[in-house]
Order: sequence, then C-alpha cells, then structure tokens
Amino acid sequence: MPSRLIMWRHVLPNAMVATLTFIPFLFTGAIGTLTALDFLGFGLPPGAPSLGELAAQGKNNLHAPWLGITAFMTLAIMLSLLVFIGEGLRDAFDPATCNSAKQTLPRRPSMPEPLLHIENLNVSFDGTPVVHSLSLTLHAGETLAIVGESGSGKSVSALGMVNLLPSNASIQGERWLGDTNLASLTQAQWNGIRGNRVGFIFQEPMTSLNPLHRVGKQIGEALRLHQGLRGQAARQRSKALLEQVKLPRADELLNAWPHQLSGGQRQR
Repeated sequence: MPSRLIMWRHVLPNAMVATLTFIPFLFTGAIGTLTALDFLGFGLPPGAPSLGELAAQGKNNLHAPWLGITAFMTLAIMLSLLVFIGEGLRDAFDPATCNSAKQTLPRRPSMPEPLLHIENLNVSFDGTPVVHSLSLTLHAGETLAIVGESGSGKSVSALGMVNLLPSNASIQGERWLGDTNLASLTQAQWNGIRGNRVGFIFQEPMTSLNPLHRVGKQIGEALRLHQGLRGQAARQRSKALLEQVKLPRADELLNAWPHQLSGGQRQR
C-alpha cells in the first residue's frame, strides 16, 4: 500500500479525531483559567465584563448573592457543554467507533417448545421429603447440569423424572417431555418412552448390567422390550448402537461379558 494512501486513510483520520476532540477541552481550560485570574484580579482590567469579575462582585456584595451564583452557573453550563461537544466529536469521527457501517443484528428467533420441562418436582419417601420444588427447562441441543453435594437429591430427581423410583416414593409436580405429560403415563406407556425417547446413564453402570449375561443379550433384551426386535434384527441394531457411541470392534463387544469392559465402555 502506498505511503500517501496510508497517510490519508489511516494516519490523518486518527490525527484529526484527536485534534477535534482536544479543542473543546482546550477552550474549557482557557475559560477556567481566565475566570480564575479575573476573580483574583490578575486578568482583565477591573470593571471589564467577564465571569471572573462577576464572581468577584458577588463575593464583595453579599447582599446580592445572585451575582456569584449566576457566574458559577454560567461557568458550569459552559464548561459542561464544551465537554459534551468534545465527546460528541470523538464519537462521531473516531474510525474505531464510527457507525457508518453498522450492521443490524438479526432478531433472536422465538424459543421452540422445550424438550423437557419440570415444574415444582417434589419427591418424598414414606412421607419424608427429599426433593423440594425442583424446576427446570431443557431445549433440544442444550446440556443442563444439576450440581449439588452428595445426598442432595440429584439422582433421586433424575429417577423421579422418568418414574424409576421404588414403590414407597411419592412424586408430585409437572413433568413434560415435549407435549407428553409424563405424570399421567401408565406403565405400558412408560415402556414406550424409556429407552426410545429418554435414556438414562447410571453413575455405576456395573450395577445395572447382569454379570451372568453377555452384552449383546442385555442390549437385545431392551430392544425386544421397547422396539419389539428379535433375532438377527436385534443383533444388527445392537451393533449399530455400539458403533453409534464410538465403541470399537462392535461384534466382539456383543459377545463380551460386562466385567471385560471398562467403566466408560459400560456407561456408553
């Protein structure tokens, strides 16, 4: 890029902004200095019209305080206007903040229907409350973390959302999965929800896997219960699910025992 173009396009605009911005502040300092000198008697000749002379007359004539007040208010308004002018020039001509190429931000789209909505979830065991007024909303594509100390009810809350608590548990509150009211589902309807639309990864997956059955058989049992798949169709679907969660050698894993898998593999 030629030096002349750099000078006109980059150096001069920034220098002009600094100059134009600084001029009102120079006037502010000059007016304040002249007013102070006139007030002290070192400026214009006595009797000359100036703000400093007006302030001095107000000091000498206490029975007419409006003289000093008028001088002070006039000086304050004048200096404030000069400061505002300087800031306005800076905002108007500064290339870094110039809004001539201002882009209009797209309007935020309306939020879709939440994927999961929980309102005032209360869980108790034999009358003893363990979860009180839990509310959350989760949209598609979002990740939500429920944080709390050990025993605060995180696992109970998650189990209560999908109706996996024991029979002595009482669950109250609104639970919606899309447009499905989870609080009104029968056990047969829950079998169609769990494993198809809702999945649950337990903290200790080894306790959820039967050590006496191979991995493929246990996955096939869930597919038979929730999707009605049997035989070769269930095995192909099981293999596809293992590959979907990035587990290598899916055929070998289907014939493996749970204890032969790592903790992360069992969770997946």
